[in-house]
Amino acid sequence: MNIICIAQQSALWQLHGLYEACLIKGLINRGASVDYFVCQGGNRLCDLGFTTIESVCRNCYHVEQTLLQRMDIPFRTLYDEKSRDFFVFADNWIASLDKKHLDKAVFHGYPVGQWVYSNFLSVTNQPTYYPGKNENEDILYLYLLRDTCANLLCIRQLLEQKKYDRALLFNGRISTGKVLWELAHERGITTYIHERGAFMGTMSFTKDCPVPIHDYVKRAWNVWKDIPLTTAQLEQTHKDILAREKRLPSVLNWTTSYSFTEDIPLLNGERGGCHKLWSVFTSSSNEFGALGPSVRGEFSSQMEWLEEVIEYVLRKPDIHIALRAHPGLAPSEYAVGSQVECAYFDRMKEHFADNPRVSVFTPTDTISSYALVRESDVVLAYATTVGVEAILKGKPAAFGCNLTYASIELAPLVYTRQTLHEFIDHWASVAKGSLDRKSVV
Repeated sequence: MNIICIAQQSALWQLHGLYEACLIKGLINRGASVDYFVCQGGNRLCDLGFTTIESVCRNCYHVEQTLLQRMDIPFRTLYDEKSRDFFVFADNWIASLDKKHLDKAVFHGYPVGQWVYSNFLSVTNQPTYYPGKNENEDILYLYLLRDTCANLLCIRQLLEQKKYDRALLFNGRISTGKVLWELAHERGITTYIHERGAFMGTMSFTKDCPVPIHDYVKRAWNVWKDIPLTTAQLEQTHKDILAREKRLPSVLNWTTSYSFTEDIPLLNGERGGCHKLWSVFTSSSNEFGALGPSVRGEFSSQMEWLEEVIEYVLRKPDIHIALRAHPGLAPSEYAVGSQVECAYFDRMKEHFADNPRVSVFTPTDTISSYALVRESDVVLAYATTVGVEAILKGKPAAFGCNLTYASIELAPLVYTRQTLHEFIDHWASVAKGSLDRKSVV
C-alpha cells in the first residue's frame, strides 16, 4: 500500500508531529510504503504562524530531521529545485489579483481564497477578515495564498507521478493540509485525518472527512445517548472535571495553565440588586470563524451574537449578566494575533462600566470560569467546553454556534434571533428557585 503524508508545517509545535511520526512508524512496520514530505523553509508564513526567519526555519527543520532520523523514518523535502519554480509562478499570479476579493480567489479552478481563509484566522487569531480594509492583513493573506498555490502545484505533481492508495494528514483545515485533502479527495484517494483525542495519549481519526467531525459525533451519540453512565463512569467524569477546574493532572485534554481567583465581588453576591445571575462564555473566534454560516447561523460573527444576547437579556428584569471572554485570548504563544478580540472586550468592559446589571471580564481578568458557572442560574456558551461542563453541573444552558457540542443534543442551539429570544424568554420567566437542577457529576 502506497501512502502519502505531508508533514505539519512547523515541527516546533511538537505534539502533533510526535503523534504523526508514531503513526508513520507503525504503518511502515506493518509493510506500508510511506512517502513522508517535510517542509524546508519554502513558505513565507508557515501554517502555525511562525514567520520564516531563516534561523527559525533551520531550527524547525533540525527538530523534524532529528526526530525522524531517531525513529528511522525515511523522509523527503517537499520542495526541490524544480518545485521552487512553483513559487515564482504563484508570485506572478497573486500580483494580478484584485486585493478587495482575495477571499474569492480561484487558482486553476480551485477556490484557494476560501482554503486560505481558515488558515489566516488561525495564524492571526482574528475573528474575521475583510479584504482591502487592512494593508497588513492583506499582505499576510497574500503570503498564504502564494504558499497555498505553490503547494497545490507541488502536491498535484506528486500525485501525478505516483499512484497512492491512501493519504494521511493532520487536521485538514489549515491550508497545506487542506490542499492535500482536496486533491486526494478529487482523485478518490482514501484520506485519513488525525487530531489529538479527547483523552491524553489518544488520537481521533476521520475517514474522508475533514474536521470538525459533526457526523462522526452524531453517529456515536445516536448509539450511546440512551445508555446511562455507570456509577464508576460518573465518578470518573466528576474527578476529571474537578481536576480541570483545579488545574490538576487529568486524562482529559481540556487542560488549562491559567491562574484564576474566586475573590470577585460578583461571586460574593454583588449583582446590582439582581437576584438572578446569567453568564455568557465566549470562544476564540479563529477556531470557528472559517467554517461558514452553517455553524454561525443567522449571526455574522460571535460579536454580533454576544451583543444580541446582552441587549435582549437587559430587557428582562432582575437578571445580572456576566460576560466571560475566553482566557485563551490573553497574550501567549498560542494567541499571538488576538489583539483585535482583546481590544473588543476592553471596549465592551468600558462601555458597560456604569451599568450595574452587566459585568464584563476580559481575557486577562482572573475570575474563575468554574466559580462563575457554579453561581450562575443560566449559562449561554458560544462555542466552548464550559457549556458542556455547565450542563453536567445541572445548569440550563444553550450554544450559540453549531460546533460538535451543539450537534449532540446536549442543549438548545440558539444561533438565530428567534431561537435565542425564545430561550431567553423562557428562562427569564422561571422563578429563581425553579432554575436549580440536579448536577450530573
